[in-house]
Amino acid sequence: MACARTRLIRLAGGALAMGVGIWSMHFIEMLSSSLSIPLDSDLAVTGYSLLIAVLVSWFALYIGTRNDLSLVRLLVGGVDGSGHRQHALGGHARVADGACDSL
Repeated sequence: MACARTRLIRLAGGALAMGVGIWSMHFIEMLSSSLSIPLDSDLAVTGYSLLIAVLVSWFALYIGTRNDLSLVRLLVGGVDGSGHRQHALGGHARVADGACDSL
């Protein structure tokens, strides 16, 4: 039981570190892009994209660290397309100032 708990704690720590690392890289990328219009970020959508990055990282690490790792599980853990949802959601969080004012 203690071994399983230790594994979950390590898995959660790894997922948090990896997810925040991936998310922050993409967030800084989004901040560095410049357009001719002022942009802002939706805090809720930005938070959701961080949560998705951590959950997808947990899934990939969970699959990749199993004792009975097969080729299929390795491919599912490594090629999971959910990470693209995090990136797309992060881009969606960018909101043009005054974009909704004209509606």
